[in-house]
Amino acid sequence: MSKTITPISLTKVPTLEFPELAETLVRIVNQYGAETMFIKDTADALKVRVQLVTALKVKERKHPESKLIQALYAKRRDVIAAMVHQAKAEQKANLSLQAEQLRLVIPFIEKFWNDVRSLNEKSINSSMKQMLGEVDTIEELKQAFNVLSLTVYLTELRTIETTLFDSREKRRKSKSSEPKVDSKQVKVNVSETITDLVHAIELARKAHPEVDYTALIGEINQLFTTYQSEIKAHSTRVKNANSKKNKPTEPTA
Repeated sequence: MSKTITPISLTKVPTLEFPELAETLVRIVNQYGAETMFIKDTADALKVRVQLVTALKVKERKHPESKLIQALYAKRRDVIAAMVHQAKAEQKANLSLQAEQLRLVIPFIEKFWNDVRSLNEKSINSSMKQMLGEVDTIEELKQAFNVLSLTVYLTELRTIETTLFDSREKRRKSKSSEPKVDSKQVKVNVSETITDLVHAIELARKAHPEVDYTALIGEINQLFTTYQSEIKAHSTRVKNANSKKNKPTEPTA
């Protein structure tokens, strides 16, 4: 049986272009009437599956909140470093009026931040929560930070932690609400149904010579040819680019 519908490499159609291809094919079939063309079952199957293909979209490389979160992580490290630096400077000055407070604060700060550069952000999250919690519950420690003028760092760190928590929660909730779509499988499923529809048209054309399939097939061919031409053009561009990349460099005179 000779084929009358232009072949198309569905697997090579770019994912972002696939929804338009599938939706256009559905519109073409609707225009001529699937029942009239004796392809209703296959056309209905494609209509069902084409609803899933609309979920195929460009994946965001980063969530909108991620940039803010990364900036806050960097700022938090800067504030921690500044707090440690000031505490060390006061320890080096060795002022007698601060001796008692330094005996409390220096070991306390070193316990959490002596090797802060080796800590990842999750470790810093945990250490920060513990440090701020202990300062809040141990009055003597809180007063020592105040005398050493280190309270301003704690205030800034609390502000950062609050903002970080809010941003992370927004990102988490946003990501959890996004539909989980297996783009590859969706494309495979719809491709199979498109192929089934093409075969159904070919069979119906032979089985019902009284029905004129010329216009239907002509529009499908025009649609498929457009995509197939772009696939070939893309393949040519890739081959040319690779050829230039692998071409040996001619020695200079």
